[in-house]
Amino acid sequence: MLVHHVAPGHVFHAAVALDGSRIELRTESSPMITYVILSPESEDPLGYIRSAGVPTPEEMADHLAVVGGFANRDHFLHVNPGIQLGYAPLQ
Repeated sequence: MLVHHVAPGHVFHAAVALDGSRIELRTESSPMITYVILSPESEDPLGYIRSAGVPTPEEMADHLAVVGGFANRDHFLHVNPGIQLGYAPLQ
């Protein structure tokens, strides 16, 4: 079994030949991008998140829970039922 840890902000690539004889492993750095978290329920941004990839709704809710002082994402969503989250990359 092959286990490889990849640091945040890096992309992991692995290739194995069909006969299993060769394994090629490499990581490359991905640029971190700051995204603004938006919601149609609010005129102001809800927050900002830095990520190497497009943030998922779950990642945005987790982030908002942490910075908002909530115990977890479930508590954040309980207090903000039905909230719609969107994002936009900042330049």
